Order: sequence, then structure tokens, then C-alpha cells
Amino acid sequence: MHDALSIAEILHIVFSFCDHPTNASTAVVCKQWSEESLNILWHGVNDLEILLRLLGELYLDDAGSYHFRDRITNAAWLRFQNIYQRRIRVLAVCDSGLFHHPLGSLGRIRTSGPLLPNLRAIRWDVSSDDDARAETYGEMFMDESVQTFILGSYGVSGNPIRNFDSLFSSISTRMPHLRSLQLFLHPCPEYRLPLINLVQSLPKLTALVIPPFPDMSIILIGISNLDSSLSHLEVFTRSKDLHPDPITTINLTGALMGDGLKNLTFLELYSSYSAALQIFPESRNLKEIQITSYEPASSIDTRQLLSQIAKNCAQVEAITLNFTNATMEVINRFKASPDIVTLDDLRPLLSCTQLVHISLETVYPLSLDDADIELIAKSWRSLEILYLAPVPGIQAADNLKTLSFRSLLHLALHCPQLRVICLYLDAEHIPEGLEGLDTTTVTQISEFSVGFSPINDPAQVAKVLASLLPPKVDVSWGPSSGGSFQWENVNVISPSINTTWDQHWKAVATFLPVMAQMRIDLMR
Repeated sequence: MHDALSIAEILHIVFSFCDHPTNASTAVVCKQWSEESLNILWHGVNDLEILLRLLGELYLDDAGSYHFRDRITNAAWLRFQNIYQRRIRVLAVCDSGLFHHPLGSLGRIRTSGPLLPNLRAIRWDVSSDDDARAETYGEMFMDESVQTFILGSYGVSGNPIRNFDSLFSSISTRMPHLRSLQLFLHPCPEYRLPLINLVQSLPKLTALVIPPFPDMSIILIGISNLDSSLSHLEVFTRSKDLHPDPITTINLTGALMGDGLKNLTFLELYSSYSAALQIFPESRNLKEIQITSYEPASSIDTRQLLSQIAKNCAQVEAITLNFTNATMEVINRFKASPDIVTLDDLRPLLSCTQLVHISLETVYPLSLDDADIELIAKSWRSLEILYLAPVPGIQAADNLKTLSFRSLLHLALHCPQLRVICLYLDAEHIPEGLEGLDTTTVTQISEFSVGFSPINDPAQVAKVLASLLPPKVDVSWGPSSGGSFQWENVNVISPSINTTWDQHWKAVATFLPVMAQMRIDLMR
């Protein structure tokens, strides 16, 4: 055996690339290999049954709950303590309610230290707390060593946590060194004050994820008065099937504000644009901003929000504005009253020259032409990701400008770091003079998405794109090119999306790599 395979650090790196069956085999080779293999195997535990079976035999009762068949013996505990206890760094638990009997037995063991002394992260998902037991929330595993705690009970409506004051107090008392606290809870108003008290008691906290309380005023005022190093705040987006209501109220007027909000570098909100606007009344150090509304925002609200961000977030590098209500009702409503985002709505943002990522989702395509894209490209020269509503719910309007493939030329020439382009383009009309250009040497485009862009001549489109894009670019189109955003009924938007256009873009994706490589070879 090579001497390198006797070095613990090297063994750990090698075994970390192996699957569980392989590490189970290497664990019986020799003592040193066993140590590192077991460290890998038991680094993370995501099945509570496997963990509890280390301490005794389990059985299911008629109600579907687990029990230990016998009490935990001293021999079983010593075996667990000597072999497994100190290896576990991550504990992820689902359906903890099924195990409250054995967890209660485990919690009653009197030990000289924590149950899992090297635990660094806990994820605990709760479906209900019918008995409101402490073991339901894994409090016996909470310890000063834990740096990340994730609690999920958002699948239950109403108030699933009966003793939330006690739970929040346990979190702050038992895990005082938390750096990341993620609470995926139902946004019950009575959580707000205990939540603020909890956050204020965690001086090392850097990342916080909380529910979308309809009125976030008291939460944000509390965060503004933090002395901690909190830099990441996320108000998570709820599934419309569970809880469609976003933040609707943020009122910081007249409040005594500290520097807590100014310390944030990452902000994600599930909020109306008008409410989110209230967070930016003064200078912020934010570098990444993500605002998701339930309803599509008006062009006026979009312009006002972007204006305030541009004015008070000079260091911003990434902006994402989108919405979740993708029903036909939204499309019909906007058809009756068109509201289209134009360059004038985006213009305030052109002063943010450090921007590397911009993502906007709208019902109509953005009303932009090639000259507008040229101005955008010249303003955002550091741009890496450009996503401008490639999958609109409405495709035509009388006052709508359109983008041609010439816009790609402007982006290639002025944004040398651009990697991802997602645009709604007019691929039915090909501008002249784009063939034979040497632009592949100045572009690093790896992903090109055309969304619902109409097309009627795939051969001509492939020929033009071969002059603008590198051979290995990944081309996507249709409903899936919008990522997680999916309209309720694409066929109503246009029956061609999943038929004719899908076939044409598939042909483009087939021919483009070959044609682009041929062009490069000819130029050489």
C-alpha cells in the first residue's frame, strides 16, 4: 500500500468521493481506513430511524408510531458513544412525530455532555405537534456546537407550534453560536415578537430566513436595531397552494432605526413591489436583491422600485424581480388593460455599472429594440446573466418594440463576461449583415434561451446564430426555458409554442453547433 494512503487527510478526501456501499467496504479494511470511512458514512444522518436503531430495536404500533422494544441499555449507549456519537455533523429529520416515543427515551438519558457533541447543522421538519412535546422539535440535539438550524413546519396551516415561546427560547439558550437560522413556518402574527427576541439574542447570526408576515414592519425595525453581523435576510416565497399572501405592509416611518438593515448584503423578499419599496429610503450596502411578488407588478411600480434601488444601492450586483401568479386570470386581466415595461422603466438602473445579473419576469415582453439593448450593454459591461421575460404570457401589443438577433451582437461586443442570455426575440425577421462576423472570440456565452420566441425558418436562424454564438452553447426554448416559472396553460398563449416553434427551435439546436464550428474552422 502506498504511504499516501496512510495519511488521514488524504484518505478522507479519497473516501469523500466514494458512495456508501464502497465506504462500508473500506471500513473493514483496517483500523485507520475504518476511522475515515466511518467519518464519511456518519457525517450526515437524514434518517432518524437509522440513528435510533443504533441504540435498540424499534417496532411500529398500530397508530404508526415507533417505539423501542426494550429500554436503552448501558452497553448500547457505550457502543453508540464510542463509535458513532462524535462523527455526526449534520442531522436532517422528517416526520419526527413518528419517533416521539424513542426520542423521549433518548432525551431522558443522563450524559456528561451533549448527545451529539460535534453536531454543526440541524434540519428538523415537523408535520404537527399534537402533543406539543419538546422532542417533537429535536431540542435534545440542540447544543452550543450547532451553527445552522433549519426548522420547517410550513406544510401545516394555522399555528402548528403551540409552545413557540418555549421553542424560540430553547433555540437561543441551547444554540447561542448560531450563524444561520432558517424558520420555514406559517406566518402567524404571534410569532413576530418572540422571533425578534430570538434574533436579537444570537450575536453571531449572519443569515436569517423567516416567513412572509403580511406586516413586516416590526420585524424589520427589530433587525435594524441589531448589533450582530447579519448580512443575509430572506423572506421565503410561499407556494400559492399553501399560502399565497406575500408581504403587503412595511412601515418604517418614524421608527428609531439602527444600522442592522445597512449591514445586509443579500435581501430576498416575497412581497408586493410597493411594500418592498419602503426598505430602500436611504443608502444600503446590498449586493444582491430578489423581490418576488404574488401578482405581476405594474410598470409604474417596477420603475419606482428600480429607481429607489439605483438611488440607494450603489453596490448592487444582482437584481431579480418576478412573480408567482401564472394563472390565465392574470393573462386575461392584462389583455384587458395592457401594461408594458419599457426602457424608461429600466433607465434608472443603467447607473448601476457593477451589475452582473439582472432578471425580470413580466406578463408582456419588455418593449425594447436593438438600440435599447445596445445602451443596456454599454451600461452593464460586467454583465454575466441577462434574463428579460423570455416566456411572456401575452405576445403581441400595438406599442411593443421587438428585439432582433442584432441585439446579440451588441451584447457580445460590449459584455465580454456574459454567460447566460434569456430573451424574447423576433426570430421571424432576420436583419441583414449579421453573417460572417467574428464575434465568437469575444463572447463566453454558455446558455442561450429564447423562451416563447416565434420562428418560421430554422435553417436561416441557425446560420445567423452560428455567426454570433460559440459552438458549445446550450440552447433552450419553450415552457421549461423559464426555469421555475411556468404558466398555467401555455397552449392558450400560443398553440405554436409546443408544436411548430418547438420543432423549429429543436432543429436550430441540432444544426447550430455544427455550423458554428464549421465557421470557426473556415476562418482559421
